[in-house]
This record gives sequence, structure tokens and C-alpha cells, in this order.
Amino acid sequence: MLETIVRSSIAAMYPVDEIVHKTDHHCPYDDVYAYKEKMQADKEVFLQCTCDKKIYLHQAGIMMVFFFGGCANFEDQSEYTLGLLCETCYRSWTAVALLYKDQWLLLEDWLTSEVKTRNGWQMVKTYGERYAMYILNRMIYNFIEQSEGDCPYLSSTEDAKAKLLWKDGKAVGFYTFKEKGDAFLSKCQLGQMYHVINSVDTIFIRKAVRRQGYAMRLLENVITMWPKQVIGFQRPVSEDMFKVFKKFLYEHPEHRDYLYECWGTGEEQYRVNVWLYHIQGQKRKKQTQKVSNDNCSNEKKNKTDSSIDENVAVL
Repeated sequence: MLETIVRSSIAAMYPVDEIVHKTDHHCPYDDVYAYKEKMQADKEVFLQCTCDKKIYLHQAGIMMVFFFGGCANFEDQSEYTLGLLCETCYRSWTAVALLYKDQWLLLEDWLTSEVKTRNGWQMVKTYGERYAMYILNRMIYNFIEQSEGDCPYLSSTEDAKAKLLWKDGKAVGFYTFKEKGDAFLSKCQLGQMYHVINSVDTIFIRKAVRRQGYAMRLLENVITMWPKQVIGFQRPVSEDMFKVFKKFLYEHPEHRDYLYECWGTGEEQYRVNVWLYHIQGQKRKKQTQKVSNDNCSNEKKNKTDSSIDENVAVL
């Protein structure tokens, strides 16, 4: 009988809970070849993928996964792990499982907490939560749930300020943010620049839990974090998010002066008010377009009537 190492056959592991400090995770292999050499000794071990394909480890595709982007330190084995590829699911684009304590855990396992009462938007504090955010960002969103026209996200830095969205103990979304006074990543000839307003950088909510009010609660969350302060949302902002803004600001007119679409450092010339520019501005644009269309229709009708009169006169 073939041995399997699916999650259900081993002791429950919750890396999002267990990896508190950076040193709590340590990849036991220096590179892909060291692991593949080990697996040649047992050619009957496989992982059952979510697509039901059996991935035999001795011949499977293995990749290095760097939790903080391509600039990770190869000498620091807490910054990377091994990823298992599945030709059926995602081909060679992304891993379907990551190595933890010498065991393969599917991506969903990395996002699952033992504490099932975890719910709502909560601050990212541990490295296990940072790894979960990386999986949501670079793997779930970029390669599995990204829709046509969506903007790909870059990897978050090791010290990025962020919150995870939890639902019944599973991480299902995140947002990253910058606070007023935080350094702006791009340097120029004038030297280091800084954010002049609090701003939200990236937002992702998994498709399975969308349209359940979580984006509305996100706006409530950031307003609670920065009450009666200008809050920016960095470009590009999706059309779906503008719909959330519209609903929220109609229900909460007291916040209309504080929410902005922004870019760069968020200075006055680098931001526009969401209510005035995107909601009222678009409303006025549609009204102007309607008036223009009505005028064109009336002009065409008048020309037609005039032509009929002329024809009648000739007759």
C-alpha cells in the first residue's frame, strides 16, 4: 500500500499559529537538489493535491519560495521554504504546497488557525501571519484568483504594516498600509521622501467571501484607526472598490471629507477626494452626457421636421 503524507494523516500543524518569531521556521534544506536527493530513496511517497492528482515526491517539480520577495537572504533559512508544483492545477506558475517541519502542507493549511473564533480584520503581528499574507498575495491572488485587468501586487516587505481578514479561523484577505511620516520607498535627487497622510496600499479579499460586507468593514476599520484624519487609498483602485466607497459614503456622509484616492506621498497635488471627484464628479459627468445626448436628439428631430416641411412646400 502506498504511503501518503496528506495533511489528514499527520499530526495537525498550524504554522500561522506556531511561527511567532522568525527563528521558529527553519527550512531543513539548503536547496531543491538536497531535498530531491533525499526523496530518491522512497519512490512511493506522494501528496494528494486539491485537484485529486497524486504528486509523487521523487519526481515532482520543486521550487524555492522566498517569503519576502526575490531579495531574500539564502543564508537565512527562515526567509524561504520549498514549494511543491502540480502540473494539473497551476502548472509551473506557483506551488500547491509548502514545506513546514519537513512535511508538505497545502496552501489552505498555511492559512488555517487552530483558533476558530478568529474573525474580522486583525493586525499582523507574527511571522506565521506574515507568511500567510505572502501566500494570499503572491500565490492565491497573483496566480489563482486574479481577474483579467487586475493589477498584480509586489511582495510585502518583512516589516510591512498590515491586517489580515479572518473568517472562522481562516485567513481570507489582507490589506497593507502606510502611516503619516513613514518613509516613501522611492528616493529622488531631493533625498528621502515621506508619506504625508495615512494610506492603504493594497487590498485583497478572496472571491469566496466577497459581497459579505468585509470591504465596508475595512473602511470602518481604517476610519476607527485614524479618526477624522485624511485617509488615502493608493492607485490603482478597482471599480468594485469605488462601488463600496459609494455605498459607504451615502450611508455615512460624515466621512466624505476624509477619504481620498492618492498616489506617491499623498500630498495635496497627489490626491483627489473620492466623494467629490469619483462619485459626484461621475454623477455630473453622466448628467452632462445625458443633456448633450438630449440636445443632439432634439437637433436631429428639428432637422427632420424642417426637411418634412420643405418637402410639403414643394408638393
